[in-house]
Amino acid sequence: RSGEQVCCFAVAVSNQAIVTQEHQFLSIKEGDSISLKCSYSETASNLQGYHMHWYRQYPGEAPEFLLTVASVELKKHEHFSASFEKQKESRLNITKVQMKDAVVYFCMAQDPQQHRDTCCLYKNP
Repeated sequence: RSGEQVCCFAVAVSNQAIVTQEHQFLSIKEGDSISLKCSYSETASNLQGYHMHWYRQYPGEAPEFLLTVASVELKKHEHFSASFEKQKESRLNITKVQMKDAVVYFCMAQDPQQHRDTCCLYKNP
């Protein structure tokens, strides 16, 4: 139903880098667009080569993979797109937000040189 508010949460996670986010809670109207930003710190060893993974999690369910983006590329999936806007920042854009999009979104910075076969999610403290 148009006019209802859709709430989006973002939780930054990483297995090494310190990941931060612009907003932890956003409230928008159904049909609008939203952009969630995650950035990671310079404590990471290989900033140029980091990948940003984006996940969503519905209440009571396991996180669901959405997209992985590296360097300056743009990736799209359904009404989601992800990109690196700057060297250490990634955005997940959601166009034409629907009520089902009102879930928790995770971002994770990963150094592909150190973790080629595994990927772990941890909440930042």
